[in-house]
Amino acid sequence: KMFFILFQVGKALSSAESLDHMLQTATRLVCEVVNAERIVILLKDAAGELVPRLTFQKSKGFVEGREVSISRTIASQVVRDKVSIITSDALQDPRFMQGLSIVQHNIRSALCVPLWEENNVYGAMYLDNLAKSYAFTKEDLELTTAIANLIAIRVKHEETAARLKEFAGRGFNRVL
Repeated sequence: KMFFILFQVGKALSSAESLDHMLQTATRLVCEVVNAERIVILLKDAAGELVPRLTFQKSKGFVEGREVSISRTIASQVVRDKVSIITSDALQDPRFMQGLSIVQHNIRSALCVPLWEENNVYGAMYLDNLAKSYAFTKEDLELTTAIANLIAIRVKHEETAARLKEFAGRGFNRVL
C-alpha cells in the first residue's frame, strides 16, 4: 500500500498542472492511510515565515483560510533542525513542555516532516490527531517523509521555473 501511495504522489508530481493540485493529491492520499484528523502544508514566504498553503480536515475536507491552529513549536523545530518529529502524546512530551499551542489546542498525536531538498527547506507537512494518543506509526513517518521529499522537489521546480521566467522577462531570453 505504501508503494502505491508513493507511486500516485510521484505521478501527481510530474503531471499536476500546478503546485496546489499536486499538494491536494498528496494530501488526499496521505489521509487515506494515515490516522490524521488534520493535515497542513506550510511553505515559507519571502520573509522565511511558515504560512499555511493547504489545510485538510478529515471532517470537512479542504478548508480555506490562512489562520490554522497548529503547533508552531513543532513546525518551527522541524524546519529549523531539518528533522522529522513524531510524538505520541504531545501534552506529555518533555520536548514540547514550553509549547503553548500544544496545550491551547489539546494536541495529542502529531507528526511533522520538513519539505527539504539538498540544503533548502521550503516548509513542512504537519499532521495531528487531537483525540487519539499514539495515532501515528513509524511507517506513517516514513511515508510522509517520502511524500514531503517529492513535494520539495516540486516546490524547487516551481521556484526555478519562476526565476527563469523572470530572467527571460528582463530581456535575457536571447541567452535561453
